[in-house]
Amino acid sequence: MKEVISVDREDYRKIVKQLQFQWTKHVLVQTGMNLSSYFPDDDNPESMTIEQKAQLRQTLRQNDILVLDDQDGGIKIYLDKTIIAEWKKPRFDLHQDLSQIDPKKKLYININIDYWSVFDGQELKENDIKQNNADEFVEDDNNS
Repeated sequence: MKEVISVDREDYRKIVKQLQFQWTKHVLVQTGMNLSSYFPDDDNPESMTIEQKAQLRQTLRQNDILVLDDQDGGIKIYLDKTIIAEWKKPRFDLHQDLSQIDPKKKLYININIDYWSVFDGQELKENDIKQNNADEFVEDDNNS
């Protein structure tokens, strides 16, 4: 699934990290395991405690699930050594909105994300993505 999300240029890294976290959580929950106690209530990756991370890693290992972060923006999730989901490295496009008066809002970034999973019939819906920045909006490719 491909999406384009337009965000303020100052917050784009934080937003990508949060979107990846929510997508990863969504995929792991779709495997049928009860993982709710391992994730923070606010869906903020920075809110995860060390204990939650350690327990989650142990549970994933016991269920033969491997989450690989390539440290370059991509994530692959394996179940029994078979890939079940992939979040590809996002592409960033800088844009200018000349109608904005505030110079901080004139420049914004389109984040082009591409992800898939074997659970694509139950994909993460736009409404499930919690967006903390009031300047964010989802835009289709025709407006780019």
